[in-house]
Amino acid sequence: MLDRGVDPFERATRGLSPAEMGAALGMELRLARIGLGWSRLDVVDHLTDDGIHKQTLACYEQGVRRMTVERWLQLCQVLTVSPVALLTRAIQRSTSGAIEVDLHSLCQDAPHVPHPVLKWARRRIKGNPLGDGRAHLTVPVVTELAIALGLRQADLTALLRRYVAEAHPAVLPESPAESIEDAVCS
Repeated sequence: MLDRGVDPFERATRGLSPAEMGAALGMELRLARIGLGWSRLDVVDHLTDDGIHKQTLACYEQGVRRMTVERWLQLCQVLTVSPVALLTRAIQRSTSGAIEVDLHSLCQDAPHVPHPVLKWARRRIKGNPLGDGRAHLTVPVVTELAIALGLRQADLTALLRRYVAEAHPAVLPESPAESIEDAVCS
């Protein structure tokens, strides 16, 4: 049901934590930078004020460190991306659904799974032997994982959707989504 008394932006972002929004904004900044073919150092060199360190930019992109609105607008300008378009994409990225992947099924289908994805899934299972073999992945996590594995996001998403975990009444997917670091580094 449409909430007519609520601003569309507020409705779209309801339930998002500042950390989730920061991670989505950072991901959009990173994608804009990569789209230009720039390194983090290239971005830092284009800032006209006192600038920032490339490690600070990395923390912004990963959603680990919060940035001021002024810094965000500077980065949008340097990356020649509309702040409104970037914010809209970040909201869409943050509010679109997560997927829960059955890693055991993925591993059993080894001949049809690219080696980097198979290796990642096996590491995830081995790293959590008492777990249920599921990975709860948000869109930003899948995007980061695709970059880390050298795959296109659309290809990885299509592949992972083939192994969506079946819902079990005893195990509800209520646990919070894992962090990007957990997905890539595990």
